[in-house]
Amino acid sequence: MNKRRLIIIANGLRHKSGHHYMEARSFREETEKMGMEVVILSHEQVEPSIRDELKAHPCFERSPYWRNSASNRFFWWLEFRRSLKTFLARLAAAPIHPISPNDVIVSTLTKGRDILALAYWVKSLPKQERPQLALNFMIDDFSQSIGGQGAWKIRESTAKFYRKAYRKLCRFVDSEKIHLTTGGTEYSKAMSKILGCQVRVSPLPVQLNLNLSDIKSDKPNPLPVLTFLGYMQPGKGGDLIGPTIRKVLASNTECHFVLQANPADFADKWRLEIGEAGMRHVTIQHGEMSQDEYQAIFRSSDIVLLPYRPETYRLRTSGIFAEAMALGKVVVTSPHTWMAEMAQRHGGAIIVAEEFSVDSMVSAILKSLSDFPVMSQQMKEISRYWREEMGMKSFIGEILRSAEKADGTG
Repeated sequence: MNKRRLIIIANGLRHKSGHHYMEARSFREETEKMGMEVVILSHEQVEPSIRDELKAHPCFERSPYWRNSASNRFFWWLEFRRSLKTFLARLAAAPIHPISPNDVIVSTLTKGRDILALAYWVKSLPKQERPQLALNFMIDDFSQSIGGQGAWKIRESTAKFYRKAYRKLCRFVDSEKIHLTTGGTEYSKAMSKILGCQVRVSPLPVQLNLNLSDIKSDKPNPLPVLTFLGYMQPGKGGDLIGPTIRKVLASNTECHFVLQANPADFADKWRLEIGEAGMRHVTIQHGEMSQDEYQAIFRSSDIVLLPYRPETYRLRTSGIFAEAMALGKVVVTSPHTWMAEMAQRHGGAIIVAEEFSVDSMVSAILKSLSDFPVMSQQMKEISRYWREEMGMKSFIGEILRSAEKADGTG
């Protein structure tokens, strides 16, 4: 039998900013420790330095976040067909052939269109070459709000597309050789209902044991440091953070905030909202940061702020949250989110605001500051658990156990 390979669809991998680089890097590091072969198929625009470091192969035209913006259904379908043909052609030309049934195709950010594309691709392969597939769901594109306090329902039109795509995939790959996972209980229940089969809760494909001993992480001052980092895509609370900090500093100036303005135009917005007096207690990092810069700031922080919108993060997972848990950071986050679910399930020093609002977030942050010494100690045990059970090593381990069971060797 051929040696098992993991073939990673890393179509979001272009540069070092964000989680895609660290995810691909950790796939490479963990599989090398296991003596396994891994093939990383990146976005076609991957930076040469990343391509060389991770031995990544430029492949895909579209990122996981690409949206078909055609003006009507006919043109939408034409564009979809074009992107599907490109996807199939790129995989056909990728340096992964011949494929073996012992190989596992790993997609960590799977959407309905990816399931359908993989179905057509597997169909094109000889039956004796068709691999196993590990499909992990992290991007929620099927839920819609139906009122306040986190209430939501599944958008049936999107669910129908997912079901059709999955049924087509199952025509060419036995269902026991398709390993379906996601990072949270609510997401698992929703996706199981949509696909009509079990979608398991699994560890997250993030690296929680980084070799970064050479990174300096000096705190900007001896006061508690609160960080708000990441790309400010809609749903991450960028509009909430300025007024929140202004109100926090009106009650407690014995702290320091470090904010990442990415895109950089958030910097001017936050300065105006926080005010000149408040800005003496705030440092703003502009634009993208290298992984070393990001990790240095993250490790110097004491409290990590995740004021994410419930309608965006009720199912979606957060790599920053996972990093905070692994590094023993106190976390302040929003209600009705995946992070709140993790707080309820695992405990730890996580303060969940009563509502998604400035005043509730202010109260939660002030509580984190007043209780910080005790909460920081509480994080030690949960930090150890997250490092052992919730990272890339465990994620790959689950894939391999499922694959061995499917091929009869487990």
